[in-house]
Amino acid sequence: MISLIEALNFRSLRYISQPLGSFHVLVGPNASGKTTFLDVVAFLGKLVSEGLEAAIGDREGDFEDLLWRCEGSQFELAIEAAVPEMIRSKLQNENHDTVRYEVAIGYDELMHTSILHECVFLKAKSPIHSGKVPSSMFPAAHRLRFPKTILHRSRSDWRTVVSKIGGEDTFTIETHKKSTIASHTFRSGGLKSTLGHLPPDEEQFPATNWLRTLLSEGVRSLMLDSQALRRPSP
Repeated sequence: MISLIEALNFRSLRYISQPLGSFHVLVGPNASGKTTFLDVVAFLGKLVSEGLEAAIGDREGDFEDLLWRCEGSQFELAIEAAVPEMIRSKLQNENHDTVRYEVAIGYDELMHTSILHECVFLKAKSPIHSGKVPSSMFPAAHRLRFPKTILHRSRSDWRTVVSKIGGEDTFTIETHKKSTIASHTFRSGGLKSTLGHLPPDEEQFPATNWLRTLLSEGVRSLMLDSQALRRPSP
């Protein structure tokens, strides 16, 4: 289950950090960013399954139109999801009950649109996002002070499983103890998702493969036909 969605400088969202419950109703005025908020997950799913060009091409306009007010040079997206219990039992640290996926999309040094940063972390659930999600009118988080970034550096209590930094892709086996960690590094370029090219080895990467499947296959968008709803029902 997705437990948190974050976005910075993405389309109509200057900044949002919204915890989610198992059932969530999104209520807000017109043009407040509700559709864009849901599009964070859709964009990440397309990025993982088909790459950056497909993710941008699915949306009207070009990369600049995905930037807040068409300003700046990059946007950042992140989600967190609760790792299923049967998968947690396979991890080296069973306290890692949450997987975090974050990306930054922007211009590289040649001014080409690229994936500038991509990471998957295994971590314990944040106390801030634990418990019942309070009710508020969307987008309440817009009233908060905007952070400079929602990206994280590696921490001693987190495990970095997937990373793309400076065009270099690294996979670190998530079931080994830290003293015996095995890593694999290669370069896939700025248009291909590192998570999307994760080795399909559920013994070495159980949580991260689960996340990839969740994003690429497990999320569905259902849109009601407003014109059909206006017609009389038999």
